[in-house]
Amino acid sequence: MRGRGVAQGHPDPWSGWGNERLEGGEIASRRVRVAAGALCAALLVAASASARTGSSTELSRLATALRADRVAVVVYCARNRADWSATVAAYHVPGYVVAFAYIGLPRVWLSPSICAGVTGADPWAVLVFLHELSHTEGIRSERRANCRALERERPFLERFLGLSPEQAQSVYEQSLARALAEPPRYRPVACD
Repeated sequence: MRGRGVAQGHPDPWSGWGNERLEGGEIASRRVRVAAGALCAALLVAASASARTGSSTELSRLATALRADRVAVVVYCARNRADWSATVAAYHVPGYVVAFAYIGLPRVWLSPSICAGVTGADPWAVLVFLHELSHTEGIRSERRANCRALERERPFLERFLGLSPEQAQSVYEQSLARALAEPPRYRPVACD
């Protein structure tokens, strides 16, 4: 194992990429210093971004209820396009993105149009919301997140938004058509 100390004949658990020896033989990790600095910066950015993008009690309640493990999910909704632009910039997310979540973190950020569209049963907004919720549950693949979102969509529309089975089917069909028109890595094909 190059750079791990073992190859040099001494088991040094702190040797490796980014480590350096200080005076007196101590080892400091550049990775730890960089990570600590990045964490501080991220917390400051997150604090300013959360001021622009407030949490939605209703969508947070829906997201939490949808999770099988009932982990509390916080859904953030930007109030307007400028707030959304500031949020995506703060999190270093491309400007064309309408929603995002981090894998396994029970937080979802939604643009104003997606937030408004979810409770209005807009097919695109519902698909996006359920897709991002899938990421909070640990699904990394964009395709699998869309598969999971579509699997949940009709029950979500009926149970939480009060649509009839026929209405839910109509919204689902529009969501499916939109999902199938997405780039290949998002396209929900061969869902298992």
